[in-house]
Amino acid sequence: MRVSVDIEGLDKIKNIGPAIPKSIFEMVRFVAHEVHIRMAAYPPETYANQPGPYPERWYQRHFGQRWARLDGSTGGNDTSEQLQKSWREVVVGPLTREVWTDVSYAPYVQSAEYQSGAMRVIGWQTDEEVVEEVMNDARIQRRIDAAIDSALEA
Repeated sequence: MRVSVDIEGLDKIKNIGPAIPKSIFEMVRFVAHEVHIRMAAYPPETYANQPGPYPERWYQRHFGQRWARLDGSTGGNDTSEQLQKSWREVVVGPLTREVWTDVSYAPYVQSAEYQSGAMRVIGWQTDEEVVEEVMNDARIQRRIDAAIDSALEA
């Protein structure tokens, strides 16, 4: 699963040649990192993550299914691909970074196209929601505008 962000105004900077200011590269890295941090954020745990006495079953984050045994011990399957820890940033080009994960179930948890209703109810944000949130964050928008203005003035 890959997340893309289009930054308005960046196309103008590509035309200024090889002397692209360092502030632009830093701004692209900053935006990608903000998307990365927010994609990796988990919603609060629910009742489905809470252990209980036999015959309870629950999902333990970063591990997988767990269950209580009659003798008081806990069983489980280590099936988690650790979605939160799997998100990565990769430099694709001079002004392009990708934020991605290769976790097989990520689209069903965080993709606007494939997210299951259960994940929506739990509170998982989709890729589109995260990008919209990042691009509508006034602090981030000010940084983008300042970097683009600075580059165009140089």
